[in-house]
Amino acid sequence: MTQEPNRDQTSQVMQRSYRSVLSPNLNMVNLQDHNQNTAMHVVCSNGYLEMCRFANLLNGTSDWCCTKTKLVTHLSTWPQNMFKKFLKGLKKQKSTTPLHLAAEKGFDSIVRFLLLKNATIDRRDKNNRTALDIAIREGHREVARALVEDSNWKNLMRSYQSLPLGRHNHGRDTPLRRLINKFPDVAEHVFDNCVTGCGERSEDYNFFYVYDFEFLDDTYMMPSKNGTELLSTINPFNDDGFLKKGAKAYSDDYDVIYKNHPLKIMVNSERLDLLSHPLAISLLKYKWNSLGRFVYYFALAIYIVFIFLYTIYITQTPAPYNLFDKKNNYIDLDQELADYNGTCKNALVSRPPSLNLSKWAVIILAIAQLLKEVRDIVC
Repeated sequence: MTQEPNRDQTSQVMQRSYRSVLSPNLNMVNLQDHNQNTAMHVVCSNGYLEMCRFANLLNGTSDWCCTKTKLVTHLSTWPQNMFKKFLKGLKKQKSTTPLHLAAEKGFDSIVRFLLLKNATIDRRDKNNRTALDIAIREGHREVARALVEDSNWKNLMRSYQSLPLGRHNHGRDTPLRRLINKFPDVAEHVFDNCVTGCGERSEDYNFFYVYDFEFLDDTYMMPSKNGTELLSTINPFNDDGFLKKGAKAYSDDYDVIYKNHPLKIMVNSERLDLLSHPLAISLLKYKWNSLGRFVYYFALAIYIVFIFLYTIYITQTPAPYNLFDKKNNYIDLDQELADYNGTCKNALVSRPPSLNLSKWAVIILAIAQLLKEVRDIVC
């Protein structure tokens, strides 16, 4: 009965073999096969962490690109000078890197190693996807966690998206929104990264927190130079946190913005841990203090006026069965109107002009409120 060798033993044998072959010229480790894959691509796609370290030790490049996604397990024997001009242009292309391959296969340990060796974290493949986009799509939670724990995590969270100007129903699609839906615990780590404490100790009087809402509140985008579309590649905020001149909401349909906002996504997905995070609470407080409270208090004032006028009208309008004559004596209408042809000549019914004004104000406010409710139901 034959026993299959384990991965560590295989890795050791491969290391000894490659060292004997590549030791005369360590740069050969970056040679590519006919699918333009280096040794680093191969070991990363197959999950060989020790071989990945070994390839890096032999000057293997963690950012090397391949333009084809099909992998083979042998190295090309082309002379190195044939690749110099070709690879110089190849590195500028949007191509698959070892980091993309490790993220696609779910090898979080290799992802951490590549990041430790300064792999470019926001490099995009031919489909314009970063390693984080691939990890989220493939459902690799630990890979996504390893990526957002890197010091350059912000570069991953920025979405390279363009949207048309004006009113449309295209919502923004960002890594944070996908993390909220699929990996809320990883999204919570992103929230933690957006909160920075300033000061030596939290107990100090001068200690304060700085909240970065760039990814949680991304309503605004900058227009392109020709003004035909909105680009997410340009930060719409100045260094002081205020909007730049010319920044626009990504859609004139604010229902689209409301339904696609990360806070609304958290509510729909019942992400209570994220909603109770200090970053989300601070954003809600900021929106409340800057705009929300004024809208709320204005609506409350309108309602109070409606109740006040309605109460005045009800209390000051005499009931039809409770009349008084000119001498302010009570008139019993049951006796006066018992006869079919009976009259009540002494009854005095008078209404001040202000009461009529209250009546029409109540009617107008009631109609306006009904129209608002109908609009909310329809929209």
